[in-house]
Amino acid sequence: MANMSLKRAALINAASKYTSILFSIGFSMALARILSPEDYGIVAVTTVFTNFFSIFADLGISAGIIQNKKLTVEDNASIFSLTLAFGLFLGLLFCAFSFFIADFYRNDVYVPIGFLLGLTLFGSTLNIVPEALLLKDKRFVMLAKRNVIIPFLTSLMTIGLAFCGWKYYALVMQSILSIWITFVVNLYTTHKDYGLYLYPGLTGRGICKILGYSFYQFLFGFINYFARNLDNLLIGRVWGEAALGYYDKAYRLMCYPNNSLTNVIAPVLQPILSDYQDNKRYIYEKYIRLLKFFSLVGVFLSIYCYFSAADIIAFLFGPQWAPAVPYFEMLALAVWAQLQLTSTGSIFQSAGSTKQLFWAGVINTTITAIAIVLAVLYGGVLELSRNVMIAFNV
Repeated sequence: MANMSLKRAALINAASKYTSILFSIGFSMALARILSPEDYGIVAVTTVFTNFFSIFADLGISAGIIQNKKLTVEDNASIFSLTLAFGLFLGLLFCAFSFFIADFYRNDVYVPIGFLLGLTLFGSTLNIVPEALLLKDKRFVMLAKRNVIIPFLTSLMTIGLAFCGWKYYALVMQSILSIWITFVVNLYTTHKDYGLYLYPGLTGRGICKILGYSFYQFLFGFINYFARNLDNLLIGRVWGEAALGYYDKAYRLMCYPNNSLTNVIAPVLQPILSDYQDNKRYIYEKYIRLLKFFSLVGVFLSIYCYFSAADIIAFLFGPQWAPAVPYFEMLALAVWAQLQLTSTGSIFQSAGSTKQLFWAGVINTTITAIAIVLAVLYGGVLELSRNVMIAFNV
């Protein structure tokens, strides 16, 4: 796998990604007819906060492991031990933080949901080192199989729970099951193939070797979080869970083209291109070819989604989601920009330029935050959707 080409890696990832997307669309269509916008809004609120805690869970460690080609088995084991201790701490901290969420949104349901999602945070932190090792070794075939089978099984379970009246808990359980089944598979594979184990005691043996690279990666993730989640935070607080449910559904629908195109290629860019981190010209030439393709496809998709917004939402989710149509129309005009933006992080990482990635994130986040706050102060959810679209394009 060491000499796998970018094209072959992308094709393997595309096969699993498109299969997963088809399953996801089918399951989303079913769940949207079982669960209410309020159910989705409640989960969207908690997702905003789990995403924030996940930034601290990763700390740029995953990208650092992939980029550094000199880490030993002992280094990996040392980092793995640190993630276990830190993941346990983060999980417990999120359980305590759930009381603040319940108070902020004036809804006690966030407390038991927060306790359950604490398990998700713990599991996702444990996954960092095994997942990074598999990507570093370019185990794309194994990852592709895993990324199809596990979501399929957990989605079936989620639909069953939704039918049984679990409401938003069904969506929460899907997250928990996905994370922990993935961890078991990853740990078994990396222990068997790479000898990954828990290093006795907590040391800085491995983490020190990737700290300089990972620090700016973490800072970028921290800054980028606010650009991606400030809208959800404020909508849920100002206009309530139902409004957030409609907006979140429109936003996720806007991300489908991005998930089915750039997210097919972006995950394999760093593992492949990091081998050429001293050859910036090679990285540049590969990236420009990708941008040309994404630009052409993105313009078409933006126009199509804008004019077909009502039909797309009615077909996928049913007439009860009609209030999401004007939000999706606005956000659809950002599909082109989304396709251009998503792969940039992998290029900065591959070139070892995480400091430049951080400063680019600062600029982007500032523009997006100003646009969102202005909409909250002087408009409604529709104006916010419009401002987010403008910010993405700027």
